[in-house]
Amino acid sequence: RSHFGSSLVWLARRASTIRSFGAKASRYLKPTLHSNQDPMSAGWEVAKKCPVVFVSSIILTLYVIYVRTHGVTMLRSSDIARSSRGWIQLCIFHILFSLMAISYTLAIMVQPGSVPNSPEWTVDKQDAPETVETKRSGARRHCKWCCRYKPDRCHHCRVCRSCVLRMDHHCPWIHNCVGYFNYKCAGTGRPQLPRAKTLSLC
Repeated sequence: RSHFGSSLVWLARRASTIRSFGAKASRYLKPTLHSNQDPMSAGWEVAKKCPVVFVSSIILTLYVIYVRTHGVTMLRSSDIARSSRGWIQLCIFHILFSLMAISYTLAIMVQPGSVPNSPEWTVDKQDAPETVETKRSGARRHCKWCCRYKPDRCHHCRVCRSCVLRMDHHCPWIHNCVGYFNYKCAGTGRPQLPRAKTLSLC
């Protein structure tokens, strides 16, 4: 019983420490809130960035493991042929890894594109730009949240709270929508990691 009681006391102290740490951290973690967003969802905005941190930590961990256990071991080998092969593999690996890291970073940082903030795209405007896609009734497509006409292949993202040009999907692993301006970044970054992994088997 005494051991159980001491365990409860230890857990209570740890819980109070975690709460105090969370209160201090909330002073620095101030995500950007939209005008129509409830301040109570600020913690959820921070939590949505966790997949990006998770993927980045996995990429960094795999990089360190490969370079330390495979690359450095081959470079330190007394066999000249094995050492030379290690230099070649590390050079190719770093090229592919750099392409993957740059593409992943750009997919996160580059905005996918939104409806232009100009008067001609306003719903009340009569002479709006012509589009191919229309509703089933034949009327122009418009967003009831943004109060703007939608260009072709434009859809509203409820996570980003904006209309995205050429929207493919909202990817939680980059905390961003895949759209017009970052579609190539998101598409070219994914094939590089399997290639780097394949090289590690050589």
